[in-house]
Amino acid sequence: MLASQQPHLLLVESGPPPVDVTLIEDWIRIPAPAVDIEARLELLRRRSIPAQPSRLTPFLGADGILRFGDDWVSLSPLEVRLVSALLARPDAVVTRQALIDSGWPQVGEGRPNPRRNTLDAHMVRLRQRLPAVGLTVRTIRSRGYMLEQLAASL
Repeated sequence: MLASQQPHLLLVESGPPPVDVTLIEDWIRIPAPAVDIEARLELLRRRSIPAQPSRLTPFLGADGILRFGDDWVSLSPLEVRLVSALLARPDAVVTRQALIDSGWPQVGEGRPNPRRNTLDAHMVRLRQRLPAVGLTVRTIRSRGYMLEQLAASL
């Protein structure tokens, strides 16, 4: 993600597409028709409009309680580490590796990486707990996960 909160359209000539983009960033391969570039820029302008004041921000306390609006849910220490990684990148994709690094920080100390399905199993459990506070975790295929409000909570 770029440091500024201004929308950015990345023009990509060659190579792999950018994977670490936020909702106010997008990319397009060039050369591209002007109408396509303008359409992407308009979408970015709309996404960059500040959120309505009624939109709430999830808060994770040191006590392991995730609060969102008037609702709360208690999380296990592992769930706290996973949710912390998701909250650290609002409106952005968090890679599987970033979640593994956050959830199992001791891995680099001679312990093996958790198996792929270990993270998946914990994400399933987290998905079951988050609707109590109006949140969910969406899988972004081949990229990672993103924390979002449930549609009914908007």
